[in-house]
Amino acid sequence: MKSLTCRFALVWFVTSGCAVPQRAPADLLTQHGVHISTASAQALRKSLIAFFTHRDYALYDSDRRTLNFDLPASRWTTLRHGSFVSPKTFKRVKIFLMNTGQANYWVRFKTLIVTDRGSSFEREKPLHGKAAAEAQSLLNLWKSQWLSSSKR
Repeated sequence: MKSLTCRFALVWFVTSGCAVPQRAPADLLTQHGVHISTASAQALRKSLIAFFTHRDYALYDSDRRTLNFDLPASRWTTLRHGSFVSPKTFKRVKIFLMNTGQANYWVRFKTLIVTDRGSSFEREKPLHGKAAAEAQSLLNLWKSQWLSSSKR
């Protein structure tokens, strides 16, 4: 019985590893985000903060390489993902500044739903689909504004 279980586990381990599609690393970088060249990290941070706060996002937390912007979620999102402890639910756009060379940056993002913000029970759930497409279009708009302002 023990050898049968070991054989089953071995077959499952080998076949489950084959079922995962492999992506090229370059594809992972271009999936969510934009590329900016000839910029300083401080200028990028200031520009991103001004851009997102102008669109009603609030800067919740930041460090050298990460910016967290929160926006109160819609009523439907609050009903679907909300908590009984704290009914406030937020849509978070987490932006990462990744230095890929001298003055070259990938500005990546992750969209999340945040419940019980600021408490010890805070939870982040990833959002995909429409929310990620909206965040990507916001970053594309920011990039076009960044490029037009840097040419002046």
